[in-house]
Amino acid sequence: MQFVIKEEGELNGWPTYAWAVKRLPKELAKAETVKEVVETAAEIRGDKTYAIYADTGESMTYHELNKDANRIANALLELGVQKGDRVGSLSTKFPRLSSMYLCVFKDWCN
Repeated sequence: MQFVIKEEGELNGWPTYAWAVKRLPKELAKAETVKEVVETAAEIRGDKTYAIYADTGESMTYHELNKDANRIANALLELGVQKGDRVGSLSTKFPRLSSMYLCVFKDWCN
């Protein structure tokens, strides 16, 4: 699976993005949870590019995404965050924001 983020325009002064899925490997089609999708993608796609961010040109691999999401999830667990708690995130870096969303889905929504 490869996601490409394309900058579309602005909404109230903030850039908006469109996600495009290029293909879905059969290993990922078997995944039943977000956690399984992210971890399987990290295993089979590893150092391939997950996303390129239009405003900075920064890129992130599937392995980096999984590692970053796990790091954030572990930090939240150490703070005592549990399923059902509300967690806010403020980030000027879109890559960190996508990792934040995935860590929440991986650890508390499955």
